[in-house]
Amino acid sequence: MTYAKIDNPKIGEYKPTNNMDIWLSNRINDFVSKATLCYENYNTVELINVFEVCIDDVSNWYVRLSRKRFWGEYLDEDKQNAYNILFYAIKTLCQVMAPIIPFMTEYIWQDMVMEFDSSTESIHLSDFPKAQRVSNKILEEVNVVREIVKTAMKLRNENQLKVKQPLSEIYIDIKCKKICFRYLDVIKEELNIKKVLFIKDFNSLSDEYLMLNFKVAGKILKGELGKVKKLTENLSSNQMEILVSHFKKGDDICLSEYRLPKELFNLATKDKENIVRINSNI
Repeated sequence: MTYAKIDNPKIGEYKPTNNMDIWLSNRINDFVSKATLCYENYNTVELINVFEVCIDDVSNWYVRLSRKRFWGEYLDEDKQNAYNILFYAIKTLCQVMAPIIPFMTEYIWQDMVMEFDSSTESIHLSDFPKAQRVSNKILEEVNVVREIVKTAMKLRNENQLKVKQPLSEIYIDIKCKKICFRYLDVIKEELNIKKVLFIKDFNSLSDEYLMLNFKVAGKILKGELGKVKKLTENLSSNQMEILVSHFKKGDDICLSEYRLPKELFNLATKDKENIVRINSNI
């Protein structure tokens, strides 16, 4: 309302074209459908639960991601569309919840709805909303995108990388490419990341290296074990790459004056420098 009183938008029928507007329209209609079922079954406890989840989705996802649209200096088409869909969302939420929260919803109706639409003087005289067709595909897509953002934010926090610090790339399983394609800007903005890359083989983000199998090597090397361990740990990346190649071919491993059978080593992997990752069941 703070911005609306300045912009004075002409609220009318919403025609969502922005991806987030399309999602909000479907999210609200999904809520109306679930809420109607709750009322029909006198299940007010479940109604409150689905309402709280919907409110969180609207405020902490849609409104937060759409702030810049309302900050624009001029009331252009995109800004007007944002006003239209948000007005529809708040009005519908209030109408659905009016039997449960009668006074607060009436206050919002008088303060907001009547400001732009004075056709019905009280929320309790308005018709109960009817759910329109819902695209579960769109809702599921955004759920995946939100899960990716949530997972990446967890990675940032675990590695003390504040969102203010821009990062160059995020790697996402290529299976999510089709789902994420329409929301790349959202992912980049939410995570402050410059580029989104979809990859099939995550092994490309790892380096292979040899490590001593101490159980086997100890019996053979005995007092020399510590020296061989130090030689292994001090190898350059290029030297290690050569030894890994020999190991895969089944050749002996040559370390300084030592020529050792491959059975003394295990092949392991570690993430490349500056790579952090998390496995997720998205």
